[in-house]
Amino acid sequence: MIPEDEINRLTSQNEELKRKYQASVRYIRDKVDQLLSVMSTSPLKPEELDDETLIEVDPIGIVSNSFVQILRHLKRTNKKVQIANTNLEHEIMERKQAQEELIEIIDFFPDPTFVIDNDKKVIIWNKAMEAMTEVCKVDIIGKGDYAYTVPFYGEKRKQILDLLDGNDSNIANKYKDIKKKGNILYAETFCPALYGGRGAYVWTTAAPLFDEKGIRVGAIETIRDITEQVKTREALHDAYAELELRVQKRTAALNAANKALIAEIAERRQAEAELQLHSEILENMSEGVFMIHAGNGKIVYSNPIFESMFGYDSGELIGKHVSIVNALSGKSPEETAEEITQALNAHGTWQGQVKSIRKDGTTFWCNKNITTYNHSQYGKVWISINQDITDRKQLEDSLLKSEKNLKDITSSLAEGIYVEDENRHVTFMNKTVTNILGWTFEELADKDIHEVIHFQCNDGTPLQVEDCCMQNIFKTGVQYYSDNEFFTRKDGTVLPVSVLSSPILEDGKIVGIVTAFRDISERKRLEQEAIKAQKLESIGILAGGIAHDFNNLMQAIIMGIGVAKIYASQDDKANEILSNTEKVCATAKELSNRLLTFSRGGAPLKRPTSMAVLLRESAGLALSGSNIICDFSFPDTLCLAEVDEGQMRQVIHNLLINAKDAMPDKGRVAISAENVTFQKNNSLSLRAGRYLKISVSDQGKGIPQKYLSKIFDPYFSTKGMGSKKGTGLGLTICHSIIDKHGGTITVESRKGAGTTFHIYLPAAEGQIIKEEQMEEIKVVSHGRWRILLMDDEESVRDSVQKVLEAIGYETVTTATGEGAIEAYVKAQGALRPFDAVILDLTVRGGMGGDDAIRDLLKIDPGVKAIVTSGYKENPILKDFKKYGFVAALAKPYNIHGIQELLDTFLK
Repeated sequence: MIPEDEINRLTSQNEELKRKYQASVRYIRDKVDQLLSVMSTSPLKPEELDDETLIEVDPIGIVSNSFVQILRHLKRTNKKVQIANTNLEHEIMERKQAQEELIEIIDFFPDPTFVIDNDKKVIIWNKAMEAMTEVCKVDIIGKGDYAYTVPFYGEKRKQILDLLDGNDSNIANKYKDIKKKGNILYAETFCPALYGGRGAYVWTTAAPLFDEKGIRVGAIETIRDITEQVKTREALHDAYAELELRVQKRTAALNAANKALIAEIAERRQAEAELQLHSEILENMSEGVFMIHAGNGKIVYSNPIFESMFGYDSGELIGKHVSIVNALSGKSPEETAEEITQALNAHGTWQGQVKSIRKDGTTFWCNKNITTYNHSQYGKVWISINQDITDRKQLEDSLLKSEKNLKDITSSLAEGIYVEDENRHVTFMNKTVTNILGWTFEELADKDIHEVIHFQCNDGTPLQVEDCCMQNIFKTGVQYYSDNEFFTRKDGTVLPVSVLSSPILEDGKIVGIVTAFRDISERKRLEQEAIKAQKLESIGILAGGIAHDFNNLMQAIIMGIGVAKIYASQDDKANEILSNTEKVCATAKELSNRLLTFSRGGAPLKRPTSMAVLLRESAGLALSGSNIICDFSFPDTLCLAEVDEGQMRQVIHNLLINAKDAMPDKGRVAISAENVTFQKNNSLSLRAGRYLKISVSDQGKGIPQKYLSKIFDPYFSTKGMGSKKGTGLGLTICHSIIDKHGGTITVESRKGAGTTFHIYLPAAEGQIIKEEQMEEIKVVSHGRWRILLMDDEESVRDSVQKVLEAIGYETVTTATGEGAIEAYVKAQGALRPFDAVILDLTVRGGMGGDDAIRDLLKIDPGVKAIVTSGYKENPILKDFKKYGFVAALAKPYNIHGIQELLDTFLK
């Protein structure tokens, strides 16, 4: 018998094996059920098998077969999926390529453009936006929370895109002239953060974006820099009401394509959505856009705004030549298309204003901005952005016409006119300003006008802005006029001007100054000439009076010497002394002649003279004994001059003495002459006609600039005063002589570069007149001819009476014209008439010779009267016969002169 404990052990073991078997069967059944369920169909149904059968039918084989069926099913399914995936990828690639091209088109828009989604995140930021804001797209794409406003305003803030959601006065107040057309908003504003903080005025267009189901998916904003237009508008408003409104051309030629366009969108659905979004952007743009094939000029795309702008139905323009919509003013559509095509081929871009043609034949002005783009389908194309500017063009034409009329008026004025703003910048000036000062508007526009033309006084001292009466108008508001201001030309010279400056008011505030000025340099020069002439006239009157009195004194001395010589024996020592004294008197007589030349009278005794001969002779005498070499230059055709030789020799002598003094050791003097002709209103104020120009140049140290305007003044000298230095009358006498000859004298000098005097003398017609040499007259005694002598100077009466009586004439004297008439009548009554009468012209406090001769002619028409005077310039001396005299005798005269006259008329 088997032991009981062995039986118990085997029983336990059997129970254990049974439990394991049942567990294995359950595990296999579960796995087979799972595999057969996956296959959908199966060769065996596990629920139909008992546990033993399930174990016996090879469960591992069932699993293996199940996997084979699964793999075959997966392979067939995977092949279908691969075909579907290939088709889908191809479709997605085509859409992706179209999307990229669309993005490129938007990226090449000339106007800055960006797009945000409903979460206000930036999804597009084109190249023009990068250029304007200096923010790259990679730094802004995907950012929200108003990050896109920071490049414009320097802070995050709500802006015009938020007005698409509803009115908000806080936002609207930040824009100017907000307009709405359908769903599109237009407005103008200032963006202070643009261009690195310089800021800019912009015109912005905002519009919502919708998908194909009409659901809003975002918004687009297009921006245009109108800073120049705003500046022009404001400058026109500030200077003259509507003076200079200018329409600024669009800025910014398109840059070459950058390296990367946009990162590849990973998700296929996102790529498809964005492709649809960019299509909608073009369709919803506020400006007309169309694309032209560069090869044939035909339109290959146009957005709805463009079609509506030109009156065409959707798709009607596709395939039409671009000339159907464009024509430059005055040119045919074909000529317009050819001109724009040539520009695009040459430069790649074109911008301009074109008179465009609608479908119904009507025209309107359109502003076009065209750029070149390489399209994957069409190759080289031109994208044109169009804006209707008809209203603006009409306003421009009106303003330009008004501006032209105003400029035409101001340009014809003799006064220079300019307008300055509060910053002292010129906003307008007429052409006369340029003609007078040499500055152009472009050169002055950005400069401080005070610091350029009115920063110094006539003497060169600075004129500060706070001391400028013209600029003080900004403080006082009071109009300012001055006849004594000085402007500085572009070449640095100072110009005297008269100015009238008035404030420009706007709403009671001074916003600028308009200044009218006139060049008065010629008037100032004439005033100086007049003052100089008055000086010379005053001194001349004095000199003439001195010469008259001096001649009377010399007359008495000369006559006294003559009488003394008659009574002295020829070998007497006294005769020699008297002769020497007579020579001294001749020198004194020459001094008197100089004073008379300088006086307002002293008219020269002119006759045709060869200046070449006179200049050579005068130079030889003046430079005799010096180390100065004289160079002459005269043409063979040099005209004669109408001059007084004696006076002209004196002029040349004075100039050459000055040249010698300027070159004390040695040097050269150049003397030249030439024929010149002057027309009316010339710079030297000479009468029109032919002249001789004589130039005398030295190599001396020159005359300082500050003295040039004074050298012809009386008693002015750079040598000092004194008999061995200078009298200060040399150049004054030269000026007086030349002036009396109907000419003028000028000077040019530069320190260290010598001095040149230019003399202008009227040319003469005719031939040179040679002087006759007079023989010396011997004094002889005459019979008892009776002479009546009238002179108010007692010394003259006594000395001349002694001379006349010494040579045999009975002489009666009287001091006045009344006395002469009385004596003449008394002599006739006594039957002892006078054979000749000598009458002095000037009598202090009594009747002179000019009045006395009239009464004497009434008493005796045959009276032989000789006129005499110390005023050699008196016209009666030159035309004595006209007044009834038979001869004239200028004081001081000598015995030979008076004896010759008396012998002529009394023989």
